[in-house]
Amino acid sequence: MSVVNKRDIGNLDRNIAEVRVRLRLTLPMAKMLLERCPSLGRVILTNTSRSLTPPHVVKLLDDRKIAVDVDLRTQGRPAELSLSQAEHINALRGRGWSYRELGRKFGVSHTEIANVCHGRVQFKRRRDEYANSRVPGFAAPSRTNASAPPPSGAPCSGRSAVGTN
Repeated sequence: MSVVNKRDIGNLDRNIAEVRVRLRLTLPMAKMLLERCPSLGRVILTNTSRSLTPPHVVKLLDDRKIAVDVDLRTQGRPAELSLSQAEHINALRGRGWSYRELGRKFGVSHTEIANVCHGRVQFKRRRDEYANSRVPGFAAPSRTNASAPPPSGAPCSGRSAVGTN
């Protein structure tokens, strides 16, 4: 269950074992959460909520033996790419393609390509399928083969031809 405010805590089932906090978790909210859910064993904080939640609130949860995890995924809408396209992007990136070249090839921005390569993308799945999970097997490409040129038929290098002689 996802918690955004005090009203959400009041609507939680008493037997819930895990809760995902999407905004700042204040001390009164944490105490209310502990009272409302005595069997609570895990609190998942998003990147945003972790940076906004005071350390003493996290310590309170730790003292009560409640696991506090941070979900490292970014929030936002799901990517326009499929999982198989992301695997293909990682393979091409490993062979030396730039983010801009890959962005042109797949019709998305170069920042979207960078997010895919670094595992910061939510793919089109139901929200409960990707709760607290990073895309497995996605890591930054190894730089061992970074000097190799893109394969033949690859898009241009991304450098502008304007102003060159």
